[in-house]
Amino acid sequence: TELQIVRPAAAMRVWHFPILIKRENTGQMEMKNRPQDLGDSLATGKKFRPLFWIGLALIINAVIIGASLFLNFHIHGGDNTGTSGGFDGIEIFFLPFFALSYLTCGIFCMSSRACHPRSCGLFILIIFNILSILLHLPVTYYFTGVRTPRPGASEAITRKVSTAWIRIIPEVVGMGLSVGAIVVAIQDLIRGK
Repeated sequence: TELQIVRPAAAMRVWHFPILIKRENTGQMEMKNRPQDLGDSLATGKKFRPLFWIGLALIINAVIIGASLFLNFHIHGGDNTGTSGGFDGIEIFFLPFFALSYLTCGIFCMSSRACHPRSCGLFILIIFNILSILLHLPVTYYFTGVRTPRPGASEAITRKVSTAWIRIIPEVVGMGLSVGAIVVAIQDLIRGK
């Protein structure tokens, strides 16, 4: 049987668009999905590499750390800081500045295929992710409020210990993603892809 392709007039040409296939002999219409002809990875049927998805996750993780700033401010904004002049417990509000390293590593992961030669981009990616892990290990200990407060500490310091998990989980996930990016980049280097 001969197939006739009929495209809907308002079909969006983003990623994939539906097409209607009408069979000549029966007149039956079928809806099919077919990649568009724009040449990007989804349109040509190529799959994104794991580094792309790790990079996207690192960028989303940086956004989550930034969002935790607002949550922390809502929870701890009115805590009594004692005689410190308002500076007790202030270190928990610095985490989004360190999250810029996750954002940078995520961008490198997503664009590592664009570097020429490819191995140069992967080496840069590995170096940046190692530096990011080395940065976030002390940041997780000193800036998340996980440490046991000293006796007689102000309310701002003692209360942030109970909510430290809000800040620790994104940090640990980000370090795990960085380790994953390093492993995948090394595997790509070994395979020569």
